[in-house]
Amino acid sequence: MTQEQEEGYTPGDLHVARYAAGLSLSDLAELAGVQERAVRRWLSGAKPVPPDLMDALHLILDDIGVIADRAVAAYEESGQTDVVLVTYDRNQDIRRYGQPMPARGHADGPFAGAHTEAVAQAADAIREAGGSVHLVLFDEESFTAWLLENDRALDGSALAEWGTGQLEECPVTPWTNPPLDPG
Repeated sequence: MTQEQEEGYTPGDLHVARYAAGLSLSDLAELAGVQERAVRRWLSGAKPVPPDLMDALHLILDDIGVIADRAVAAYEESGQTDVVLVTYDRNQDIRRYGQPMPARGHADGPFAGAHTEAVAQAADAIREAGGSVHLVLFDEESFTAWLLENDRALDGSALAEWGTGQLEECPVTPWTNPPLDPG
């Protein structure tokens, strides 16, 4: 281990932050502006972890908390018991149709994995508060067709309305945490 690694971030710090932020190796490489090979070197300890990369990861982790908190606050203010949360599996979809991440440290974001982490945190908190959460995976083809069919512009409520409509087309049973069996 080099002197710089002893004084800075370790590969373990990078590994934990990457997973906590829901980022793939390619996401991390994009965030750092490098090839995946460089990320693998940082993760293996062959090269020191750049402090500015860890700063950007900490901003993303902050964003995850902010997004989750906003979703829970919206749930509490709504008085609804059923909630629809839309999640993304492709960066290009969240960048084009999703809400921006609050932090300013990652101009190439947001990242679908980070958004999914925020949705998971929000869903857990809403379920803990007694709500029923329905998760809908974003589908660009279906969403854009819905916008055209309904003569809707892309605005803040369109995504929520589309997500709710997806549940009506494919009814689901709400998932809830089963009670723990004390025996």
